[in-house]
Amino acid sequence: MKHSFLFLSLIMIQMGVAKAAAVEDVKLRELDVFSVEDKSCETPIGRIPDGGSLQGYLTPLVSAGEKCIQGEITCSDGYWSGAYINQACAEMGPN
Repeated sequence: MKHSFLFLSLIMIQMGVAKAAAVEDVKLRELDVFSVEDKSCETPIGRIPDGGSLQGYLTPLVSAGEKCIQGEITCSDGYWSGAYINQACAEMGPN
């Protein structure tokens, strides 16, 4: 009888450990879900997802006969970079 009690106690302890481990695993998975940061970038021409880019223009206006210069701005780890921060570009008419 003494051995049966000991065996049953060991099983209960193991089950408790398994249950605690399962609860801990769920907690870790919950933390993983909620610890994801949005590293997208808000820029003058719109939101860019992390690792993405947007096309923009260097200046909003150019002199008559000049061309609008287009390029991209990029987003990396929540920080954007680039000089092409205008959504549109127009050519001024002749004076």
